[in-house]
Amino acid sequence: LTGTVGGIAALTSLTADGGVSFTAGSVRTTGAQSYADNSINLSGTYTTNVAPFTASGTVNVASGTVISTNSGPLTLGPVKGTGSLQLINLSGPLTLSGVDGLSSLDISSQTPVILSGGTYALAGDAAFSFTRSQLTGDILFGTAADLGSATLIGKTSLIGSGVTVRAAAITGSDHNLGLSGIINVAGSVTVGDLVTTGIVSVGGDVSGRALSLSGVTGIGGGITATNVALSGPGSALSVGGSITADALSSSIETQSLTVGGDVRIAKGLSLAGAVRITGSVTATDIALSGAGSTISIGGSVSADTLI
Repeated sequence: LTGTVGGIAALTSLTADGGVSFTAGSVRTTGAQSYADNSINLSGTYTTNVAPFTASGTVNVASGTVISTNSGPLTLGPVKGTGSLQLINLSGPLTLSGVDGLSSLDISSQTPVILSGGTYALAGDAAFSFTRSQLTGDILFGTAADLGSATLIGKTSLIGSGVTVRAAAITGSDHNLGLSGIINVAGSVTVGDLVTTGIVSVGGDVSGRALSLSGVTGIGGGITATNVALSGPGSALSVGGSITADALSSSIETQSLTVGGDVRIAKGLSLAGAVRITGSVTATDIALSGAGSTISIGGSVSADTLI
């Protein structure tokens, strides 16, 4: 389609679901626009009136493309191209599945942006900035990003590939989270299971079930979890507050474990490597092992069994 479709009188709706590729200039409808082709090329202004706009295939964007749903749901498949894209949906849900190569992305929405997996990278020094976000799937950022207040809505893997990904906080205790690369969370992290690699910084507390930490992890607050395991060559964990868990372990290959508060373990505590605990240690069973380990505890130690 070329030119403006519905320019004089808006169409009721537009559905395109046949063929491999579809090209549309500007389109205006009062109802929904749905593009289910494998690939769609957009190069104009696309408007609905509180109705859904859906492009489920690859979305190729030319410069100056605008999609406005006036509070209708807006859902895009992987977005590619070298142009600029503006998304306007005010209070409706907005779902992205990747944005790769655009010169800029401008979002006007009062609701959290849903990032449903995919690769996110803008051209040049441009960066992503979201006030609020909802996360699910495997999400890789090749460009610096600020997720704002992030909520997990499914199992999520968040990767900062050579760039810093920031968030005000991450919540979602029913869902598991993997953090890799350079991740900086100013506030707290509350999730199900947590796996970290790379360089991860959390300004507040971390709460979860099983925490598997490797790389360099810094936590300004405390940890509350079922199980905490620190492992991997050169891994380091620094906790400003206390650790409360059923079990805690560090390995001889671990570079360091530093805890500014107390360590309260309901069951087993196994420490090796370079360990420094400022406060007291309480556990049912404590095992201190590993040739070359250095363990320093500033407060008292209470245990049923000490090996």
